[in-house]
Amino acid sequence: MNPFRSLFPAIFSILILFSCSSDSEDPNLEPDTLSPTVDFTIAGIPNPDDSQTVVVSSQIQVNINAADERGIAKVEAFINNEKVGEDTTAPYQITIDISNFASKTNETLKFKDYVLKILVTDTSGNESSKEQVIHIDNEIPVISNVSISENDIIGGDINEITFEIEENESLNPIEIYINNLLYQELEADSFNFNLQTSELADGSNILKIVARDLADNIALYEVAFISDNTGPEIAIENLSDDQIIDGTITIAPNLTDEYSELFSLSIEIDDQALLAVENPENEAYVFNSSQFLTGPGTFKIIAKDVLLNTTEVEIPITILRRLLEVNVPANYFYSELEVLFFLSKLDGTLLDEAMVSQDEQQIVFRTALDLEPEEKMMLTFALNSPSPSNDFVRFYSISDININILPIINLDYKPILDHSYQYYEASGFTTDDRHAVRAASTKYQGNLVWDDPNKFQFYNMDCSTCPPYEMEKYYFMLRESDTQSYQYAWIPAPIDANTILEKQNFTTEGIEQRFIQAYNLPSSNYQINLQILGYLNDEEFTGDYYHLMDENLISYWEVEPNGIGYNYNGEFESYSTKIKLRNYQPSTQGYQLTSFGSVIESFTVPDWTVDWVEIDRAITINKSSTGDILGKVELGIDNHGDENFVPYDWNIIFNSAETSSVKLPELPETIKSWDFYSDFVEKPLFIQQVDIKKYEGISDYDDYLQKVIKDNKSPHLASPRIESVYNRNPLAISESFDYYYWLFD
Repeated sequence: MNPFRSLFPAIFSILILFSCSSDSEDPNLEPDTLSPTVDFTIAGIPNPDDSQTVVVSSQIQVNINAADERGIAKVEAFINNEKVGEDTTAPYQITIDISNFASKTNETLKFKDYVLKILVTDTSGNESSKEQVIHIDNEIPVISNVSISENDIIGGDINEITFEIEENESLNPIEIYINNLLYQELEADSFNFNLQTSELADGSNILKIVARDLADNIALYEVAFISDNTGPEIAIENLSDDQIIDGTITIAPNLTDEYSELFSLSIEIDDQALLAVENPENEAYVFNSSQFLTGPGTFKIIAKDVLLNTTEVEIPITILRRLLEVNVPANYFYSELEVLFFLSKLDGTLLDEAMVSQDEQQIVFRTALDLEPEEKMMLTFALNSPSPSNDFVRFYSISDININILPIINLDYKPILDHSYQYYEASGFTTDDRHAVRAASTKYQGNLVWDDPNKFQFYNMDCSTCPPYEMEKYYFMLRESDTQSYQYAWIPAPIDANTILEKQNFTTEGIEQRFIQAYNLPSSNYQINLQILGYLNDEEFTGDYYHLMDENLISYWEVEPNGIGYNYNGEFESYSTKIKLRNYQPSTQGYQLTSFGSVIESFTVPDWTVDWVEIDRAITINKSSTGDILGKVELGIDNHGDENFVPYDWNIIFNSAETSSVKLPELPETIKSWDFYSDFVEKPLFIQQVDIKKYEGISDYDDYLQKVIKDNKSPHLASPRIESVYNRNPLAISESFDYYYWLFD
């Protein structure tokens, strides 16, 4: 290597430096021997006393205030004489990374003293310095043992939350945040606080604990928790406010809680405990109202969750005694009628009432009275026709009802007949035949036109409430009044404009003259009405859609030795025999017999008697009879020419085997507004007739109520033979019959 080549750059640099130095110095200035001034602060730390040790961590920013008349060349920072930073431009600021410095000595585990020195050098090379003892804290506080865990469920105003913080130096105040909002500040040595969840919405919330030491090391702890301040939801499907309870009801609360487990359930009525269980699951209580007093009451259902959040549901109810249910089909009564049902005690005390609409109804009678377990009652159906041209009021009462035996009555449809008639052609008849030709049934009626025997009038009685059934043919009979000769004819159904009723088609084919032997008849002064009805099939029998086969009305002197004659036609499948014996004056007693199946061959009038006495609207029945189960009282009065009088009638059936007195019930206020009422209370009762009845195949009155009244069935479906003895008031104008044929007795 050429030694001169390497020496040349060094000589050239010395020459340049010498030249520059010579150019910058003012040969007239005195030498600079004054040191610069220096001071400094650490960002975020107030000015400490000279004796105070400053705690810092990770990184510090030192702000230096340095001054010199000739200028500052540089500012340097040292920790324990190890240079850690420099700045040559004002304002002087040095950021020092101290994260690699140990905080404590291994021997004593105490903070290690470090000396932070700031050295300032002016342009003349003069130096000044300042020192500060510091402790370096690079350890972040540790938050642990927090007493609330992830998704813990808490509630209420008292929830103590505790935790621990590990820190090698003092702490600043601890900050507690709920949902990122400052909730509370704790002293540095306080590691517990109370969390009031009542101030929070139910559901998920976030708790955050912030711990900051003096070195500004920050520790965070976040945990989600559930706030629950709402009691369980209670749903009860079969209970509602102001509900009437008249029997047994199962109270089965459906309990749900969105956040907490269920703790307890209790059911009370008027502060009387009914049920109390812990950890409820599908609990139910069977409430029997008969074990509690009648009147208003309140159910209280109380449910608690494990946080003791409580829900109370109060349901006001009324406890009544359930008495009787009556089910009424839609459009059961004529729409122009006002209809009211009411239930009474046998002493007449009104228990309950219900108006009847045209809709299908389930009427339940109840009372707040406590009755005897086997106490019997009277049910009354009241019908009012307010039409000016057809005013009347009609009552029908069923007495001696034991609701333990007959709790429900179903009013099955009965024939509501729409009478429509037409005139049709007749042939071969004379005026002498006007009384002789007749057709009769529950489904039709027919006869010759009075002033024109070449026509016949036919009534087709359509029944909108009956089971659908159309007869195949109609039975006409021709019975001469003088000769008693008998013929019949079948007319195919339906009758139309092409139908001709011809006398020549009437025949005696298959007709037999038969007799019914009668025993124990009165010696004189009586009249017997015999009807023989025929049914072609079971449907006609079940619906009582009969055909009048023969009818014979005779007086006592016309009874032949071999009995009461009639004409028998064997075309029918089954028959009904109806006999009514009327006594003339002075006797007012009579006898009725209705038999189903074959036509009877004989009958015996029983040695029964029946009479009555009425005092203060209580009717006492005097009778001598055996085997009878049912009695019937018919009250009523016609207008007797008084155009302002509203006629009424009242039929009452009762247990004739056990009851000897019938008292009219108290009338509801609604009925007292009906037009008949003033005459009813001001005028004496008029008893038209009293009956006592015996039913073959029905053992007693309760059995009758079950087989006939319960489902409103015709007695002929339950009893093949019905006998009765009656006593009729001689002042009664007309025969007793049920105008609307809607409830059987």
